[in-house]
Amino acid sequence: ETVGRLSSAADFQELPEELRKVAQLSFLTEGTGRTLAQAALKFVLAEAVVASVLPTITTVDELEEFALASDGVEELTGEELARVRELYERGLRPAPAER
Repeated sequence: ETVGRLSSAADFQELPEELRKVAQLSFLTEGTGRTLAQAALKFVLAEAVVASVLPTITTVDELEEFALASDGVEELTGEELARVRELYERGLRPAPAER
C-alpha cells in the first residue's frame, strides 16, 4: 500500500513509470473498502454493454476478493468512473499541471 500513500510529488517521480500509473488510481481504494482488483472489475462492469467479467483466478484469496466485487464492496461513483476514463484517455499520464 505504499503506492497509495505518497507524501509528495518528489515521491511520485521516484517511482517506476508503471507504479506511477497505478498510484494515480489509488483514489479508487482509499476509504472505500475496495481493492484495486475489485475496482477494476467494477469499472468494466459499469459499462452497459458488459454482462460479465471472467478474471484469471489463481488462488482461493483471489476468488474471494473477486467474488466480493459483485455485491460486497461499494459501486464506483459517477465521479470515479469519469476520472478513470479521463486517466485512460491520457494513457494514465499525469495532467500537465500535475507533472
